[in-house]
Amino acid sequence: MNSSNNKIGSAIALALMLIAGLLLSACTKQSPNHDPAALAKNAVDQAQTKYQASEQAAYAWVPAKVALTLATGAFEAGDMETALIEAERATMLTEASLAQAKVEQNAWLERFPKPPASTTETREKP
Repeated sequence: MNSSNNKIGSAIALALMLIAGLLLSACTKQSPNHDPAALAKNAVDQAQTKYQASEQAAYAWVPAKVALTLATGAFEAGDMETALIEAERATMLTEASLAQAKVEQNAWLERFPKPPASTTETREKP
């Protein structure tokens, strides 16, 4: 059971690091040499690709879908700054959901009750 707690703790730590990265990237300005529309379009496309991967893994998070929807809407409305921020948030959330999917691949097995090691039942064949 301790191994399961360690894996869950690792997934939570990874999610927190990804969120911290999102906050740091949101607080920094992009270089003026880059086209804001191109940066936003690239970020939205990357977020969409990552979100599709999380859907395929059956671990798509609702907040990631919301951020992706906001990013797409902002891009279509011409608000490149919001599109970039929301796309980065969607990407970070989908990366965290994919990390959770990886942890859960085997962790769910550890949640089943296990018989005591000294108790072994054998069935007699009819």
